[in-house]
Amino acid sequence: MIPVMVLVQQGQMHEGVRQELEHEIEMFAQRHFIDRAAIDWMEVPEGSGFTAGESSTSVVVSLQSNRILDQSVRVPLLEELSDLCMRHTHRTPHEMVVAVRDLAPIGEV
Repeated sequence: MIPVMVLVQQGQMHEGVRQELEHEIEMFAQRHFIDRAAIDWMEVPEGSGFTAGESSTSVVVSLQSNRILDQSVRVPLLEELSDLCMRHTHRTPHEMVVAVRDLAPIGEV
């Protein structure tokens, strides 16, 4: 399984959009990592998240690769993941944070 954490602000995303985004992330994981996504949704309570001193409208998606990635592979993955997330959440590039983290070698955190 590919661990994926999606952090959204409370009330920011209705169930239909959440299901669409989850499906797209699942397809992304299958396409690039030949594995299923294990998506953990986190909702930040209203007034508990701030960006630049204002109530946050940001969405964070962090995916852990099942292998070590070269930067030349990671950048296109980040671009694709960011684009699909922005398309479904209607967030701007300034509101979207995506990460594709390497699988840590055994013994490292």
